[in-house]
Amino acid sequence: MQDIQARRKSLWQTYYDALAPLTKLGLQLPYVPDYATKNGHMFYLVCRSLAERTALIEHLKKQSINPVFHYLSLHNSPFYAAKHDGRPLPYSDHYTDCLVRLPLYYELSEVQQHRVIQGIMGFYQQYEFPTDNSSFRSRLSPNPEVSGAHG
Repeated sequence: MQDIQARRKSLWQTYYDALAPLTKLGLQLPYVPDYATKNGHMFYLVCRSLAERTALIEHLKKQSINPVFHYLSLHNSPFYAAKHDGRPLPYSDHYTDCLVRLPLYYELSEVQQHRVIQGIMGFYQQYEFPTDNSSFRSRLSPNPEVSGAHG
């Protein structure tokens, strides 16, 4: 058990160190306060918009890398929606839209993890990303009809 946890923590730290430059673009990495420790359970990025997260996932899938969106706001779930009092929960909705979970499991090799990291870094080097979805779509799509641009 200790070997498994040590391996997962090592993978987590490798992601953190390699992807830290993305915080300069406004992405968020997991935060572990000084009084806590990480257990290597999962590693995630918080993108700046739903469109950005969707494009990142598609980009990685084309490279046979399978990140997933992980978080569903309880107030939007079929189970709890009828019980919710209707208050806006913008932080919850933000994480629903923007969090992407990266592959992290004991058998993940250094080569495989490097491919994930390179795929992510390549994605962010390829485009300049604004935070609003409409501008983001227009930069990705050469077809104005698809991007929502009218001219």
